Amino acid sequence: MKKSLLVLTVLTAVLTAISANAVLLTYDDFATKATNDNSSLSQSTNGFGWLGSWVVQGAANYGYAITNAPTMGYVDGGAKILLTNGMLAVGGDAYTSSGRRLPVSQTYEPPTVYNPYRKITYNQYGGTEPMIGADGTELWFSALVRQQANNNSYALQLTPQGVAWVPNGNPRIQIGLNGGVWELLCADTNGVTYTASTGVSRTLNQTYLMVMRMAFADGNDVVDLFVDPPQIGGLPPVTPSASVTSTNDLYFRTFRFYPGSGQNNGYVDEVRIGETYADVTPAIPEPAIGLVLAGLVLALRKR
Repeated sequence: MKKSLLVLTVLTAVLTAISANAVLLTYDDFATKATNDNSSLSQSTNGFGWLGSWVVQGAANYGYAITNAPTMGYVDGGAKILLTNGMLAVGGDAYTSSGRRLPVSQTYEPPTVYNPYRKITYNQYGGTEPMIGADGTELWFSALVRQQANNNSYALQLTPQGVAWVPNGNPRIQIGLNGGVWELLCADTNGVTYTASTGVSRTLNQTYLMVMRMAFADGNDVVDLFVDPPQIGGLPPVTPSASVTSTNDLYFRTFRFYPGSGQNNGYVDEVRIGETYADVTPAIPEPAIGLVLAGLVLALRKR
C-alpha cells in the first residue's frame, strides 16, 4: 500500500509539473480525413479550439487533402522530439486557399478561450468585429512547414479576413518566402507592411519548425519568428530569427494555409496557438515519466 501511495504521489507531481503552465488554446494535428465530395481537408474538424471546420476555397477543389506522407517531424539540439501524430495537410490548387476560423466571440456571445485576448474592432458599417490581439496580451503560434514546389508562394497567415486568398489583405501576420528565404511579414491596420528576413534559405522537401511570439500593445505590436529553434518544450530562445515591430494594430481571427497554386505544392502540420512557448513546442515525454507509469502498474499488481 505504501509503495502504491509513493508512486501515485510521484506520478501526481510529475503530471502537475507538466500541466501547470500548459494552456494550449488551439490545435490541429490533421488526425483523420473528412468524408465529403470536395477535398479531404475541406470540412475536416480535427483538433480543438476552432470555430468550425476547414474551408477550402472553391466548391470543386480537390487540391487540399490530408495525408500521411511525407513524414514531418522535428528534433531539437538536445534530441527532444516534437510531439506529432503522423498525419498532415497538403495543397494547394488553382490559385485557391484554405483556412479555419478561430473562436473569438462578440461581447454578447458565450465566452471562449480567446476572451482574454479579444479585441473589439469596428467595420466600415459601424458594426463590431471581435478579433484576437488585445493590448497587453501575448500569444504563441507554431507549425511544421514544408515546400515542394520551387517558388515563393508558400504562406501561412493569421488574418481577420476570410479564407479566400487575398495576397495584400491587411492587417495580417505571415510566414512566407522572399527570394527563396523564409521571411516574416506583418501588415498593420493602416496598410503599412513590415518585413524581416530570417536569413534561412528554403530547401525543397525539408521540414521546418516555425514558432512565432505575438506581443500586442497599445502602440507597438511585436512579432518574433523562430525558425528551427534549438530547444523545444521549455523556455524560448533569446534571439529570434526575425522580428517585426508595427506602429499600428495587428489582429486576426482566421488561420490561412496557402502553399501555392498547384497540387502538392506544400505541406503543413501540428498547428498550435498557446499562451507560452512550451505550449506550442511540446516534446515527447521523457522516459522518466514512462518509468513512473510502469512503477505504478507494478505496485498496483503487488497489492
